[in-house]
Amino acid sequence: MSEDWKVAKGTALEDIVAGLLKSWGFDTQTRVRAKDKSEVEHEIDVLGRRKEAFGEFTLAVECKNHSQPIDIKEVRNFRDKLNSLGYSKGLFVSSKGFTPPALQYAESVGIETWNDHSLTANLAKQTSTDVLIQDAIEPHHELDTYAIPHLLNSSKLRVADSTVSYSPYYFVRYHCFAQQWVNFQLTNLESKGLVVVDGTTGAIVDYSADSGVVGSLKQTRSFASCESAPLHDIPEQKLARRFRQVKHTRPRVAESEARQIAQLELAKSIQSTHNYTTGRGKYVRHETKTVRPKISEIRIISVKIANVPLVTVSMTYAGRMYTRYIQAATIRFLSDDFWFCNIDANDRKPPVALCEECGGLACKDHARLCQVCGKRLCTTHSGSKGLLQKKVYCRVHAPGKAKIPEYHAPPEPQVPETSGRAIAPEPPRTESQVPEASGRAIAPEPPRTAPQVQQGGTCIRCGKGVPFNPNKPFCIDCYRVWAEFKNAEYSEKYCHSCGKRTETSFAKPLCMTCWRRSAGTKRAHAREGLTQV
Repeated sequence: MSEDWKVAKGTALEDIVAGLLKSWGFDTQTRVRAKDKSEVEHEIDVLGRRKEAFGEFTLAVECKNHSQPIDIKEVRNFRDKLNSLGYSKGLFVSSKGFTPPALQYAESVGIETWNDHSLTANLAKQTSTDVLIQDAIEPHHELDTYAIPHLLNSSKLRVADSTVSYSPYYFVRYHCFAQQWVNFQLTNLESKGLVVVDGTTGAIVDYSADSGVVGSLKQTRSFASCESAPLHDIPEQKLARRFRQVKHTRPRVAESEARQIAQLELAKSIQSTHNYTTGRGKYVRHETKTVRPKISEIRIISVKIANVPLVTVSMTYAGRMYTRYIQAATIRFLSDDFWFCNIDANDRKPPVALCEECGGLACKDHARLCQVCGKRLCTTHSGSKGLLQKKVYCRVHAPGKAKIPEYHAPPEPQVPETSGRAIAPEPPRTESQVPEASGRAIAPEPPRTAPQVQQGGTCIRCGKGVPFNPNKPFCIDCYRVWAEFKNAEYSEKYCHSCGKRTETSFAKPLCMTCWRRSAGTKRAHAREGLTQV
């Protein structure tokens, strides 16, 4: 069946796509006609609905079996159709592919595109054996309840996407015991606990001390609770029934490396300070000694690897998108757009309602309720009347003299209809032409510019190629891990400029050679009066 679609004409391609979605657990309908709010009728080639962990997921599909690639106009028409009918997720299937502007526009507005290779690969997966995620933890059975925010009108939110990503983590149990002499007395230093090491980046993401001295490693309490969770071999097809996308990351850090990372970081963080005095009378001196263990004095008891589910849920309303990033094994929120009220930037209170006019999150101080229609509003898009007993109104039911600003959704990104190449912007024209005594105009001398800034850089943690920017020396994956702790002095592995393997950090992303070269270039520019572009 994987090659039958290539000869499909007319509605046959729609039936093949509908059958593929049905094998993924969707309830499908083909050639569905529906009317929008303006009573204008539209046709959806394939409409699929599936019950997932966070409610019903709806997917609208447009199928084209033309002889030429689909251009940007067809994608824009499909996007307008989705907005009119209120569908948040769309899929465009074309047997001849898409033009570069069409692909760029589809990616910017969140429309998934399938060409001949994508459709063939998905049809081949339909008959292949299911993939097992080994040593994995099941998502919590109450994840559906906690993932949706507890707002007064949370039913207005629409789930745009839900992704579960299984990432490997090492749970390292240790026992530290050291003895050192302090003021002619033998002092013991002991600590027992757990260190959680990311199996992809090698960073320490959580720490827990059971007894003894507590180290200075950051305790997020987000992953340590997963150690006692039972492990299973979970089929990806089972997860695909609950989530829109299923991802699985293989470990890049070996178990021996995880042991060494844990020992090295524990040797830096575990310490005890002792204050004592020496001498007598006027010769008394106050001394301080810090006791730290050696790496050989930190014994690794056990190492356990587990694939932990990390769930990303995206919800939309009134042109706004909110995302929740959850550790789904024990339900720990790693990041959440629903934490604070966003009506006032200085307000750090939790939200209680969603403004049904602008889609903002309003706390108890900024939430309002229209007296006529019962619509939930914020202070910006509501009006009141009266002095002692104020009555709140929305923009539709406000009295004649009340002026309530109308909310306009942000415009969609515009993509030029070109062959896909970037168009260089036209340089700004200057009108600073100085007239001579004879009346002729002299064009000003263009400013001298510095040499071109280096374009290629290296992620200081994983060594991948990134744009050169000393203020942003990480790739996007490593930055997300670093942002959990934001330790600017944490030791990294690569130079951001030359890519050489050396000790760097976020505060000092360049090696000594590149730093000297950069400092010398800046001094030369300052002497010559150059302007850097």
